[in-house]
Amino acid sequence: MTGPAPADPVSRDKLAARMFLILHDPFTGKALVRASAVRIAVAGAELADLALARPGRGQLVALENDRVVLAGTRPRRLDYISSFVVDSIRSQPEAHSATVWTAALADHVFDLVLAQLITEGVVQRQQGGLFGRSSRRFPAVDLLAAAGPRVRLEHALRSDTRADGAGAPDDERALDEETAVLLAVLAAVGGERTLDLDRAARRRLTAAAADALPLDLRNLVTGIEVAHASGELPQTLRLRTSDK
Repeated sequence: MTGPAPADPVSRDKLAARMFLILHDPFTGKALVRASAVRIAVAGAELADLALARPGRGQLVALENDRVVLAGTRPRRLDYISSFVVDSIRSQPEAHSATVWTAALADHVFDLVLAQLITEGVVQRQQGGLFGRSSRRFPAVDLLAAAGPRVRLEHALRSDTRADGAGAPDDERALDEETAVLLAVLAAVGGERTLDLDRAARRRLTAAAADALPLDLRNLVTGIEVAHASGELPQTLRLRTSDK
């Protein structure tokens, strides 16, 4: 069992943490899509984060022949969750697909992100249930922090198009890369339906997000879609981390 992640003040800005918060109602703590879909989305968001070229860090993960491989030079300082994923990929003697990695990492990355958000006082764990059925919810402790990622994403998506009097977009700018990645990973698990946007806007923006992604990220999102559509995949990878 993976232990709690050490406190990391920048972790709530990670795509994985944002994905977790977007896919949970901050008041009830209830997941807005199936629990398995949340886990796939959170793991997929972490892989996508590593595939982005970040300032001072560069791109750490790439796809070669549809297989996830390490890229660039690992920085001296890397947050705990990213270190877990990078070390897991490095420990494998063979490269594996984005679908396999997303499924294999889903439970581990979800637990690490949850532990981090609890440590930072953003959410709390709430166990309960009726008639013998248990449920796990994660309501907000810090409502502003918990609701922030969804509010910012919806604002960015609404700001990206301006409607004329007839209600049709008269000026559509390219989505920025982070917004495009978040929306594309959300859509890969059906989570775009939870956004406060009309159906036509969701469809248009989801297509724009896919078009805005470079090839590596587009292929990664396809792998996330397959992992989600396949349901609970077997844990085909033996994951080794620095905390074991």
